[in-house]
Amino acid sequence: MVVVVLTATIFSLLGFINAVFARNFDDISIIPTFVLTPLTYLGGVFYSINLLPPFWQT
Repeated sequence: MVVVVLTATIFSLLGFINAVFARNFDDISIIPTFVLTPLTYLGGVFYSINLLPPFWQT
């Protein structure tokens, strides 16, 4: 339970820091563009993880 609370707190703080330093609303989208999009493709959402090279499967 402590790990869940700590993880939620860290990600909340990262979102807060992103919002504080954003000059306008369009600057906030930098996190999904450069972090979440690669994680989506490498996480097996659109295709099986088994199709990735062995280095990326781990």
